[in-house]
Amino acid sequence: MTMLKDHFKKTPIESIVFIAIILFIIVTPNSYFFTFDKKRIFEVGIVFLNLIILSNRDFRGRLASHFYIFSLSTRLALFTMLILGILSSIYAPLSRCGFLELSLYVGLFVISMTIFCLSVKYENLFDNVLIVLLIASCVMYQTSFFSLYLAASIQKVPVHWPLLFTSFENVRFFNQYQIWLFFLISYPLLNFKELDSRLRVSLKTIAIAWAILLIYSGSRGACIALISALIISWFCYKKKSYSFIKLNLYFLFAGALGAWLLFDILPLFFGAEFTTGWRTFEQLTTDSPRLYLINLCLSHIKAHPLLGIGPMHLAYYPNPISSYLPYPIFSHPHNSILQWATEMGVPSAIIILLLIGKGLVLWIKRFRSHVSDQQSSYLGVVLLSTVCSAIIYSLVDGVIVMPVSQVLMAVIMGWMFGIYFRTNKIFIEEKENIAVLLFAGAVLIMLTYTIVPGLLPRMAGVAGFSTREHSVPNDPRFWVQGQIPD
Repeated sequence: MTMLKDHFKKTPIESIVFIAIILFIIVTPNSYFFTFDKKRIFEVGIVFLNLIILSNRDFRGRLASHFYIFSLSTRLALFTMLILGILSSIYAPLSRCGFLELSLYVGLFVISMTIFCLSVKYENLFDNVLIVLLIASCVMYQTSFFSLYLAASIQKVPVHWPLLFTSFENVRFFNQYQIWLFFLISYPLLNFKELDSRLRVSLKTIAIAWAILLIYSGSRGACIALISALIISWFCYKKKSYSFIKLNLYFLFAGALGAWLLFDILPLFFGAEFTTGWRTFEQLTTDSPRLYLINLCLSHIKAHPLLGIGPMHLAYYPNPISSYLPYPIFSHPHNSILQWATEMGVPSAIIILLLIGKGLVLWIKRFRSHVSDQQSSYLGVVLLSTVCSAIIYSLVDGVIVMPVSQVLMAVIMGWMFGIYFRTNKIFIEEKENIAVLLFAGAVLIMLTYTIVPGLLPRMAGVAGFSTREHSVPNDPRFWVQGQIPD
């Protein structure tokens, strides 16, 4: 009993945040209870928890010390982005909504720093535990998907795409969740050569099933993003990535074959009916609403190049194209770069692109050279492909907008920080920094002030729709409603 108490005393307080994150990633994609708004509330709850426990002196010291590992230029770039975001929110038509999104982004960065601390402390143990739990989330979703498929086949119930993708209001939200996890399934097969043969077969089955869901989802963007990431991996790592690329191409090919059998061939024998989400050539060659949104963003950028129109404010201005298109237009442009430049301003977009570019170059250099730890070496390839696929997919979808994707983005980013700096063998000296406490308090107050007007009606079961006459369509942005009320 004494040993157990000593163990818990040594466990850092930020482990509470890690537990909350894992519950979010495992439970929310696999539960009908967690609608979009409830996912958002859970996400914000994790941010609140993380900011509150920064009142702990030891944790505050660890987080400050890890932040100061970043180069001075990186810290200045992050500070400049924060100032630009504050100014953009102040000058936005609805400052409260601008500060709401800005506070969330800051909170997600704090989550990344928390994961950074845990990754450095626990090293390979953290890697293995996180990967096992992320794969468990995949398995749970697959179980639900194929259970519904089997029930529909037995009962001969017609299933129209995308009804099998439960717990997500839009199948593309599933693709965002899926793409962050896709390559991670292959990591145990690459790193642990001594795995039991039955476990290896199970992992391959999970990976192929995940690819089947990818193909059936009908997402061209996700498929292109994954294949592009494999090409980038080969270009950056050459022979070191060969096994990884070969394995994942096998999964993609087997997934395509499996989807063809499950949804085109077997239903002929069962008498069941499944429709798919792949668009025809004629549909692909017709005008896309994304093209209109690109032009809309470019016009906003031209009018407001320095500070943008304000965080979240593409959901504020009347959408001139919704009046003559036969389908609703989303309140984000399905392009992360355009969204950031439009809402936060061109300077902020340039800074974040430079930070991402710098991070990727440093990562590639680190794991292209000899790394004594084989586990970290494999993770170098796997995580580069993961983040590249997410970046590419964010150019055609709302990867930086939706709750599940945002949390996974924060986790992967913090995990990569930890792996990079621990392989660099940098000594981290904990230091007290009262500025961290003041900063966390300011973000907590701002997030509370800005979210309460939208949070309370949802917790009370009221949708809280806007009554503006020129409202944009009811599609997701912060809440599932999507538009910003007056």
